[in-house]
Amino acid sequence: MSNAYQKVTDKIPGRRWGAKVAVALVVVVVVLVVGVFSTSEVSTGPNEIAVHIGGGPVEDAKFKGCVPASTHQNFNSPGDVYVNYSSAQRDWDATGQDRADAAPFKVVSSDNVEMQVPIIVRFYQITDCRTLEKFYSNLGQRYGAFIEADGSGSAGWETMIRKIVADPVDVELGRITQKYTWTTVRNDPKVRTEIASTLRTGIVELVDSNAQGHYFDHFSVLVKKPEPTDPNLIKKINDAQAATYAAEAAQKTAIAQKAQAEAQQQVAKAEAQKKVAEILGYKLPGMTNSQAVRAFNEHYLIEKGGNPYQPQGQMLLNGAAGR
Repeated sequence: MSNAYQKVTDKIPGRRWGAKVAVALVVVVVVLVVGVFSTSEVSTGPNEIAVHIGGGPVEDAKFKGCVPASTHQNFNSPGDVYVNYSSAQRDWDATGQDRADAAPFKVVSSDNVEMQVPIIVRFYQITDCRTLEKFYSNLGQRYGAFIEADGSGSAGWETMIRKIVADPVDVELGRITQKYTWTTVRNDPKVRTEIASTLRTGIVELVDSNAQGHYFDHFSVLVKKPEPTDPNLIKKINDAQAATYAAEAAQKTAIAQKAQAEAQQQVAKAEAQKKVAEILGYKLPGMTNSQAVRAFNEHYLIEKGGNPYQPQGQMLLNGAAGR
């Protein structure tokens, strides 16, 4: 083939387009080959367990075991997926505080008062591999429930916990609190501890029933001080407490004043007894009490520079008449 012919054929549009297509196909094939034979990897933290799920272009999706905590794996089959779960304690915070999972639960007391009860439910997910595979099949896939890289639950995890854990807590708490008046639940810490204990005992069976499997255990419940939803009841409580405090303060003042008066009486009585004892010290044998008082007064007057023996008015008159 002459150089002139080569130059002419290179200028044919169809020929150049075909060459570009060929190059593009080669690139696509290379990318596919790299994708097929590329590997996946996983690293788990101290409290993380990863469910290993095979799949991709070369095999059907199936469970391939679990990756233990603090483990790094390379060179797995292309298309493998890892879904992380945590062996650390999880919770459902229904206190309504900043970053809480939900508002307090609403219940009705035995005296028909609606209350908001703040509760925190803590629990652990069962993380042996067989249980995790069942959990993923029954709940994890359905809700998209897994643990994120930062340790927080995915949006699907929060939805799943609300349906599987929080809803049974809501039902059971409502049943338990109907045994108590609202003031008892609000003001008695022992009653709240009793409610928490009863709730913890009953919740396990309810959660298992909701989940259709045993995936969580070691529950603990903290019941905080509830408040009625009616603000007028709070005002009545505050007014009653203020009146009680005022009455208690008045009672304490009256008691203090009475004690002070009694103390003053005791002091006066002691002083009087002391004075009587002092006067009786001037009572000589054969003297009456009146004479003893006179003797005491004479002595007292002499001590003060007076003269108890000065002539009286009648005596002075009698003396003047005699002259």
